Amino acid sequence: MPTYVLYGKETYLLEDKVKGIIQEFTNNTKEDLNVVEFDMEEETIQTAINEAEEYSFFGGKKIVITRNANFLTSDNNKEVNHDVNYILSFLEKKMEDSVLILIVNQEKLDQRKKVVKELKKKAIIFEAKTLNQAETATWILNYANNKNIQISNESVQELIVSVGCDLRTCLES
Repeated sequence: MPTYVLYGKETYLLEDKVKGIIQEFTNNTKEDLNVVEFDMEEETIQTAINEAEEYSFFGGKKIVITRNANFLTSDNNKEVNHDVNYILSFLEKKMEDSVLILIVNQEKLDQRKKVVKELKKKAIIFEAKTLNQAETATWILNYANNKNIQISNESVQELIVSVGCDLRTCLES
């Protein structure tokens, strides 16, 4: 099963990608008993990897989500000691029933780190970059079209001027 690295500042795109992965592998939601989440500011990557390597009691695919995996960036919180060798070992094992999702709410991964280099080779990388005004407008128009919502270009531009380019804020307005 694949390992995913989702990174970037656009939180709506990150969460939307997580939902898509969960639906792809469980045909369900985050409430599925096979979906386990860890906050890497409080737990170690070792704990998350150990969970991913255990078989599910409920059958089916297990999805392990690690939020705030900032040890993959240069902006690492040193309060929690992460042994990234666990990730390297996990990548080699190719677990058939587990999906690992590493979420990094930062603009960049630290390309100098060995673990990042290996993840770039062996994992699926998704960048949720902050969109500019034109990209945001296009995204909103596509979103509205997919939901069968009528909205004019002028309305989209007014929305962006009033709330900015953050997709979550745009959708909540």
